[in-house]
Amino acid sequence: MEKVFDLSNRDNCVTAVITVGNKEFRIKRIVNAVRVTFSNHLIEMGQMLQLLSKNYSNKKALKDMEKKADEFAKNKEATYDQLLKWILEANGYKYNKKWWFENTTENEIRLFIETCLNKDVDEKEIKKK
Repeated sequence: MEKVFDLSNRDNCVTAVITVGNKEFRIKRIVNAVRVTFSNHLIEMGQMLQLLSKNYSNKKALKDMEKKADEFAKNKEATYDQLLKWILEANGYKYNKKWWFENTTENEIRLFIETCLNKDVDEKEIKKK
């Protein structure tokens, strides 16, 4: 006797229909790499906010903080690119960096990623906590 489990069939998942720019995306599958990478990005963002909140009285410390802020901004762009690529390709879309750059804002990209990550969260469960 054998039991067959097809875990690639995502019929039990919520499909999010997300419109951004002039395109509509049907997002059903979120790979683990997206969740882990975005979580790490949020941790880095928190660390950056802590650095920015400090009072920098000497020029060297201020310059070091500015360098870290620039590095964070560059890494954020690369992180968002990778997250979009993983999300779109896992759902049958080709990632077009040029289209996203020319048709969206940074805020829209972040909201798209967050919406994809939160699509399976049951609003009733959130309210219970």
